[in-house]
Amino acid sequence: MPPYAILRKMYDVFGLKEMAKESFARQLERKISGEEPARESRGSDPAAQLISTIELCRVSPGLLTSLGVSSGLAAGTINKLGTPAQMERWALDLMTLDKIGAWAITEPDSGSDALGGMRTSARRDGEDYVINGQKTWITNGPYADTIVIYAKLDDGSGEEMRNRKVLTFVLDKGMDGLVQAAPMRKMGQHGSPTGEVFLSDVRAGRDRLLGEREDPKGGGRQSARDNFVAERAGVAAMSLGIVEECLKLSIDYAKHRRLWGTAIADYQLIQLKLAQMEVARVNVRNMVFAHIERSSHGAVPSFAEASAMKLYSAQAACQVADDAIQIFVATATSPSTGSSNSVVTRESFVSTPAPTKCRSSRSRKTSFATSSSRHPVTDVADRRHRSNPCTTASTRAPCRDSRATSGRTPRASRTTPGLTPRSFES
Repeated sequence: MPPYAILRKMYDVFGLKEMAKESFARQLERKISGEEPARESRGSDPAAQLISTIELCRVSPGLLTSLGVSSGLAAGTINKLGTPAQMERWALDLMTLDKIGAWAITEPDSGSDALGGMRTSARRDGEDYVINGQKTWITNGPYADTIVIYAKLDDGSGEEMRNRKVLTFVLDKGMDGLVQAAPMRKMGQHGSPTGEVFLSDVRAGRDRLLGEREDPKGGGRQSARDNFVAERAGVAAMSLGIVEECLKLSIDYAKHRRLWGTAIADYQLIQLKLAQMEVARVNVRNMVFAHIERSSHGAVPSFAEASAMKLYSAQAACQVADDAIQIFVATATSPSTGSSNSVVTRESFVSTPAPTKCRSSRSRKTSFATSSSRHPVTDVADRRHRSNPCTTASTRAPCRDSRATSGRTPRASRTTPGLTPRSFES
């Protein structure tokens, strides 16, 4: 399900829509007056923006991704490069979420080399431009009402493609030649639709060229680099939210999950994992809040600094999420166990496959060891196990049908006292 109804409700409940209107009015007034805003005053307050990013990513990084691309990248690019008329035409609706925006720069052959490897072209045709090309991995692409597109100028000069001027256009859903493909099936980020955008002889007037000229101040390549810096710093804040939530849930689970009569938090292996998760949390937190402090004084990180923030924090979040899965074991991968928060928090990094029913003509049963001690966590696992059509408590025969296609054979069941029931289907 697309996330936009949830985001719009959040905007209405917390008054964010009115705040967006006020922010837009200030930016429009500065644009009309010709006032150049200070670097630190562009867009939202850095502390408010990044702290809210951290908190939202404790629940769903996908929601934040869709929101950030629409109201941040797409609307932000229009506000920075566009004329007052273009701002009023497109940016306000994106900032209030009345419409959804996409920011399209990545192509099949130009990921990290987004500007140099770009092949989408815009050819002059009278007062218009004819755009051809393909974009991929576009957040909100399948549903966007407004798409900010980057393209290389084809002026017939024969200049090498890598060195051509980069132009920025705004396109609307439904334009002739513009095709927005269906959402991709991804391992994670299910709360953020991603897709391809195809452009075949899309005709765009000069009114759709941001700034209505081919070389607006801060436009083209510089515009893309500035947005990359903001996006990379934002990923660090997103990672901090993921790390904090994974650590919180892991500590709570480790204190209550008991093996051999002892909470697993008392075992050194679990303590090491929790300690390493805490180290990652402290490091990423320091990185994010140092960035907030510098930004509040007008300092903008370099492209290399922002990239380093993204690299370290994303790797840390992936490792913490993996450690959390090791602590939760099978509970981490099943939304039916009562630990759905942990699954949602890791949606950026972890695939949660749909449950598969066993269709074996033989006994639809598997073995498990019973626990002598009762606890809410193990009770949840028991209920899940009893509701599984592949399992009962009366036999130890493994359910094989769902494993047949993978070529793997389930390990023999072990009946160590105190183990929480687990299905081979987990």
